[in-house]
Amino acid sequence: MNASIKSDIPGLIRKMNNFERTFYMSPNLKPMISVRLKGNVSVKRFQEAIKRLQQMHPFLRSKVIFDCQNEAWFSDHQVLPPRLKIVNRTSDSQWYEIIQSEIKETFDPEKRPMVNFVLLHSNTISDLLVLASQV
Repeated sequence: MNASIKSDIPGLIRKMNNFERTFYMSPNLKPMISVRLKGNVSVKRFQEAIKRLQQMHPFLRSKVIFDCQNEAWFSDHQVLPPRLKIVNRTSDSQWYEIIQSEIKETFDPEKRPMVNFVLLHSNTISDLLVLASQV
């Protein structure tokens, strides 16, 4: 890529490769992880942990941008935070219902990272759901 084009894009991390771009164009591919946590999970500490994860992993703090040649890049310039929902946990099967609704939600990769977090919170057991794009 032309160096002048690259320098016009703020916060570049790296160019998206062809494999990643294939998955970027297939928004229905959302791997998900669910974890059941026993005990009272502090919502505030959970939110802080997500911020620390973003410091460690560049793609948790990046968005996708396109240059004038329609090449896709990861950028950490003016990125909205990943979506984080806190929901009151009401049953052992609620996580599955939430996944079914969350999987229908589309990512907004040109504004925020392509990962969503949901914490189904209660004082005794919480479920953490992480939905991500394949990228």
